[in-house]
Amino acid sequence: MRSVKLALLGLLAVSGLAGCRFGQIPNPNEKKLSNTFDGEELQKNVRAADDTLTERLLRGEIDLATKKSLFHDYIREQVGKIDLKDIPTDQVWRYADVYRQLEDWKTTDTLYTRAVDAAKDEDRRVNDTLRLGEVKARLDDVPKGIEIVRSTFAAKPGGKAPILLAVLYEFAPAALGKGHDLEVAKLLESAIEQHLLTHVDPGTEPGQRFLEARPHHISRAWEIIVRVYRETGDEQMFRDAIERSDAMMRRFAQV
Repeated sequence: MRSVKLALLGLLAVSGLAGCRFGQIPNPNEKKLSNTFDGEELQKNVRAADDTLTERLLRGEIDLATKKSLFHDYIREQVGKIDLKDIPTDQVWRYADVYRQLEDWKTTDTLYTRAVDAAKDEDRRVNDTLRLGEVKARLDDVPKGIEIVRSTFAAKPGGKAPILLAVLYEFAPAALGKGHDLEVAKLLESAIEQHLLTHVDPGTEPGQRFLEARPHHISRAWEIIVRVYRETGDEQMFRDAIERSDAMMRRFAQV
C-alpha cells in the first residue's frame, strides 16, 4: 500500500496536479456538519483521476497494470470512511457507479439493488437495472443477470436505447465463458430486437448519432451470436444464426 501511495504522489508531481486536481480535493464522502454526501462530486473526482492516469498511460510513463492499481487506490482513499447504509437514497446510484469502477462487485451489487428500488424515473431504472445485471454476471450468477437484464425490455420505446449497448459491451464480456453462452447469445439477439424498437428523434443530433451507429453495434452483436452458435457444434443452429444475421444486415445496406 505504501508503494502505491508513493507512486500516486509521483503521478501528481509529474502531472503538475499536486495541490490542484487531487491534492487539495476534500474527500466528498467524509460526513460534514450537515451529515450530507456528495456523490456527484465524488464521480467528478474519480473521472479526473482516471483522465490523468490515462494521459500518463498514453505517454508511456506507466503501464496498464500500474494505472489500474493507482486508480483503485485513489478510489479506496475516497470511499474508505463511508458507511454504506448512510448513503442517501438519491445518491446511491452514484456510489454504485464508483464502486463498480473499483471492481468491488459485492458492494456494487448491494448498492445497485438499492438504486433500482429507489429509481426516480424510467431512465434511471433502466440504466441501473442493466448495471445490476452485469454485476450479477461478474459474481458468476449469469442466469440471474440475464433475468434482470430482460426486465428492462418492458421499458417504453423512448427508454430502450441503453439496452443493446449495455448487453453487448458490459454484460456479455462479463457473462461469456461461464457455462451459459447460448443463453447470453439469445439475450444479445433479444437486445438487438429492443434496439430496433427504440424510438429516437432523427431531427436531433443525439437521434442522428444513434441511427448512424446502429448498424455497427448490431453487426458487433451478431458477430458474438454467430460465434457462440458455431461453438455449440450444432451445424443447423449455426447456419440459422448466419441467415438471420445476413438478412438483418442486408436491410441496413438497403437503407
